[in-house]
Amino acid sequence: MKKIVSLLLAFVLVLAGCSSGSDTFTYTVTANIESLDTVDASYSQTFTLFADVFMGAQTIDGEGNLADGGSTSVEVSEDGLVYTIKLREDVKWVDNTGAEKGNVVAQDYVTAYQRMVNPDNASVYSYIFEPIQNATAISAGEKAVEELGVKALDDYTLEITLDYVAPYFQSMLAFQSFSPVATGAVEEFGEDYGTSAETTWYNGPYYVSEYDTAYIVSLKKNDLYFNADNVQVENIDLRVTEDSTARYNAFTNGEIDYGEIGSTEDYAAGKEAGVITDQMTGYSFYVTMNQAPEATTSNENLRNALKYGFDRETILMNASGEINKPIEYVIPADMTGAAYDGVEYRDYAGDSLITYDKEKANKYFDAYMKDMGYTDRSQIEVEYLGTADGNGGNKPAEVIQAFYLQEFGITVNLTIQPFEQMVESRKAGAFDFMATGWGPDYADPSTYLALWQTSQIGAMNTVSYSNKEYDELFAKANVEQDTAKRFEMFAELEQMLVDDGVLIPFYQNNAPYVLSEEYDLPIHLFFKISHEYLTVK
Repeated sequence: MKKIVSLLLAFVLVLAGCSSGSDTFTYTVTANIESLDTVDASYSQTFTLFADVFMGAQTIDGEGNLADGGSTSVEVSEDGLVYTIKLREDVKWVDNTGAEKGNVVAQDYVTAYQRMVNPDNASVYSYIFEPIQNATAISAGEKAVEELGVKALDDYTLEITLDYVAPYFQSMLAFQSFSPVATGAVEEFGEDYGTSAETTWYNGPYYVSEYDTAYIVSLKKNDLYFNADNVQVENIDLRVTEDSTARYNAFTNGEIDYGEIGSTEDYAAGKEAGVITDQMTGYSFYVTMNQAPEATTSNENLRNALKYGFDRETILMNASGEINKPIEYVIPADMTGAAYDGVEYRDYAGDSLITYDKEKANKYFDAYMKDMGYTDRSQIEVEYLGTADGNGGNKPAEVIQAFYLQEFGITVNLTIQPFEQMVESRKAGAFDFMATGWGPDYADPSTYLALWQTSQIGAMNTVSYSNKEYDELFAKANVEQDTAKRFEMFAELEQMLVDDGVLIPFYQNNAPYVLSEEYDLPIHLFFKISHEYLTVK
């Protein structure tokens, strides 16, 4: 996903490593910040911001380990269903000036979790609360939000009751959707809560002083944060810079301290200059195929043709060079150990769910032509949805278009839209197929597999996939307590997604970045780590 540009290498060698100063750390993200309200968040860059300004009961420390954040202890009942969380009594809410607004109390967690599952709020992340007692029924409008299994036993004791044992649940508490929300702010600002810096309160190491969704978000150190003495950088500036080359140029010009690099030429130049660091992520990218009746790809033969005809290695090399890692599975490696004592899911699942097979693809294209009464491959047309924003620009879409035309003689029509418009088109199902991806929110395969339940149509399931067998097996696997059996069932589900033409595995994302020599910045495979742990050399 890389836009090709040229860059004077000598210019890089002279200027790389400049920064905007240790009192202000400036970094870039690839798309707009949606909101300051956890209910509205769904993009990675928004969660990155939230890691700085909100803190849940658990957090990820500078070593990448699960740690107490806003809590002093988490006790789990013998049956694994009740979590009793003792909260710190020195965690404060502050406004956008850093002024104290009161203590963070257990009711703030109750308020936050009830808002997340309230169907009136239509949070796309409501599904992640599924383990909590009654969450699914509440999200479906079948029970009142007050019946959610979350209680404030007193100001500093939170009790969470689950519907089933979830060994990964404690890791979920570190995800930003599980952050508390200031009950007082929600009551004071009502529908305006989270729409501006002024209508939001914060409890993290930083607070938002300025908020412009389209360009920049300014953060200032929260002097009332309980660990403020260990926060080294006073100011954080987050800039929205969609183009990879613009980010690289901003770095070489000393305008930013950190940015991800996606252009193949910038990547090569940065590698030669010694300023690029590779960072494999937990983000798995795949091609999704729409199964809604009005979509061309609702035809099974066409989906099979496209998936067997997808030469991921060739397409990836032409689209992004050697930056990313082609994969023939959906759920990446090294993401379950944190919750399962080092046991890795991929040891229970095959490493090749599908391979490129041109002969099979041709047979399925012929079968599709017969279905449609076509006499020539040129009659086959499919609509591909993409965005010009972000690291790749039009490049991946153009490579996919050229590949299917050259190898199979079919026409891929491209619809390229600005990122936010593309997201709306995806939600509306206005496409046949498109490349997209997902990063884990907690250390369990269900974080990838829950998206494709029938209940998620209209939310995360944007391809209208509905399979009763899938739904039933997911429900069974999700409550299975034996790790081996659980992972084996998840492996069956993963294969089902590929067999049914929901997903075509593509690549595991490498997020190479540039970082000023002035700083050390801890980065986790998939969790967001607060800039609280950013250190100045």
